[in-house]
Amino acid sequence: MVDDPELFKAFSDRASDAIFLLDADGTIHYVNDAGSRKTGYSRGELLAMKISALVPEINPETWQDIINTIRKNGSMIHESHQRVRNGKILDIEIALTGVTRDAREYVFAVVRDITGRKRAERDLLKNCESRFRDLADLLPQIVFELDENLMFTFYNWNTIEITGYAYDDLAQKRTGISDIIREADRMEVARFFARLQRDITSDHTVCCIVTHDGREIPAVIYASPIIGEKRVAGIHGVIVDITEQVRLEKALEVTNQKLNMMNSITRHDVLNNITGLLGLCDMLSATTADRSAQELISEIHTQVIKIKDQIIFTREYQDVGVKAPQWHGLFQSIGSAASAIGRDMTEVQLTLPGTETEIYADSLLCRVFYNLIDNSFRHGGSVRNITIETEFVPDGDLVIRYRDDGIGISAEEKQRIFEQGYGKNTGFGLYIIREILGITGLSIRETGIAGCGVLFEITVPKTAWRPCAGNHVSGT
Repeated sequence: MVDDPELFKAFSDRASDAIFLLDADGTIHYVNDAGSRKTGYSRGELLAMKISALVPEINPETWQDIINTIRKNGSMIHESHQRVRNGKILDIEIALTGVTRDAREYVFAVVRDITGRKRAERDLLKNCESRFRDLADLLPQIVFELDENLMFTFYNWNTIEITGYAYDDLAQKRTGISDIIREADRMEVARFFARLQRDITSDHTVCCIVTHDGREIPAVIYASPIIGEKRVAGIHGVIVDITEQVRLEKALEVTNQKLNMMNSITRHDVLNNITGLLGLCDMLSATTADRSAQELISEIHTQVIKIKDQIIFTREYQDVGVKAPQWHGLFQSIGSAASAIGRDMTEVQLTLPGTETEIYADSLLCRVFYNLIDNSFRHGGSVRNITIETEFVPDGDLVIRYRDDGIGISAEEKQRIFEQGYGKNTGFGLYIIREILGITGLSIRETGIAGCGVLFEITVPKTAWRPCAGNHVSGT
């Protein structure tokens, strides 16, 4: 489409790529020597064809889509397949550009044979897949790939080794991952995979897999979505046998139970002795009016009370970190704490966050809010309002703020209130809070203004919280 047709023909016939000039309905108006040579058709035969005869994937509908794209963008590149005269199918890349001549639309198409490149890509992919399979077969875990319907498209040989199924059993009969998951866990695992596909994220879940002979193996599934060109094409991941870990956890739990029982018995006996010692102090005080003796008895009484408080503290602290951390609903933890406080909550307005979240923390998370509420009652003066709110900060962390309308905490005390033994009561409440939160990386600080109530800020790392299904606004 230049002013000198002979110059254009001479130029295009020297090109190594096939060049076509098409009208708006796909009819071939011009083809260079390379186009004739590469397709096996003569120029005359090609000029009687439409492009769809050479590229079967271009039908009237797809051709109209191509025309619309060219009208919008001016040009486009399209990969497809071309059928040549001898029946061979070639991989091709078509560069299409719109041109206008005498008020008529034409498409200038340069067709490049990329069969060799595509063959090299396929060979490389095949080689990578072979190396991946060899590597997967070396791993002691189950390595798998699933399609979007959670059906196996790949699993390593150790899958056979662990589950006890023959290759044909898995290949022909048990084709879905749910078939090797314990029935009680299947719904939760299905929700887990659905979330990965929906949110395009990686995560893990705990379940049991079932072997051919019916044994249940505790396991962790680590998985992430397979991203296709325009959609999620499936899931791939690893299943890790955690039988030994579970066995050790149970053994540790039994050991802790025995130690706690021994501690409880010893603590009970010591407290009984302390009660007797306090009684003796009172009896001794009643036998003398000597001022010096009374002061000494009073000091002995004070020291014994401190020992008693320390023994009682061991009862509260012994359960911290004993059980594995777990996910807790924030509303439920606060509600349980308020219910257990043993005080009249009807005179206090307790306002909960507007959005429910789940926190990954020690099993004593409820104790955190119990101690905070208890401190408000004990040390806050006439507290009438307690508010707990959440904020999602830009770096992904969650901040939980606990505030009341009491007297607050003085500036000089802010750094000391979390120290063991510091405080007006036992001195262990806030110390225990910090220890409980620290187990899963949560931290706490007090940022309120003295005279305006306390403001405790609990920072939850982004890996230790998650949104809760069915979020709602709650309060009371």
